[in-house]
Order: sequence, then C-alpha cells, then structure tokens
Amino acid sequence: MNVLIAFVLSFLVVVPAMGTNIAWTTSVQRILIESVNFGGCMALVSPGPETTGLSCNGGWVSFSCTGEFNSVEVGNRKLTAAQLGLVTGGSISIEADDTKKHNGYCFVQRIDNIVSP
Repeated sequence: MNVLIAFVLSFLVVVPAMGTNIAWTTSVQRILIESVNFGGCMALVSPGPETTGLSCNGGWVSFSCTGEFNSVEVGNRKLTAAQLGLVTGGSISIEADDTKKHNGYCFVQRIDNIVSP
C-alpha cells in the first residue's frame, strides 16, 4: 500500500503545471502605450482575464507590441483591433495565454472584433 501511495505522489510532483489558453468576449475600457514595460502596449478589458481562471494580473492584457511573443507588426495589428473596439464600443473576443506574460499580464494570442447588435 505504501508503494502505491508513493507511486501516485511521484506523479503529483513530476507533472508540471500546464498553462492555459482561454477565449472570452469582453470590451475595451482603456489602451496603454508604454516604451519599456508591458510588452509596449496593453488594453484594459472588462471582464478581465482574472474572471476566466487564467493565472495573470487582472484587468489588463498585453499584445506584445515589442515583438517578444509575436512580430511587432502582428502586435500592432492586435492593438489596432483593440482600439477599434474601444472607439466603436463594440465587443471583442480575445484568447489569452497565461504561459506568456509581460510584467505579469497575459499575452493575447488572438483578438476578434464583434459587430454590435
């Protein structure tokens, strides 16, 4: 019995924590452009990533405009999509990855603009 318990416990120690990609519908409240931190650009979204179960700082998400997690061009296109959501008041769907972070804020893997009804 002790061998069985030790065997099961060894899996709990060896298996690393897996990251998560989660998509949700949200709206953009603010845009931040920063030259040093946060991957260069971020959006404050509501509801934020902390409401989805992602392990990252709340409220804000990063598009990695500095090019660390995608190209600078793709990061800027994601930022443009977020800006469109902000100025139109429309919803966006974002997929964020909590294994890729800038200063603790989750990286947005994908962003979709949604037509308002």
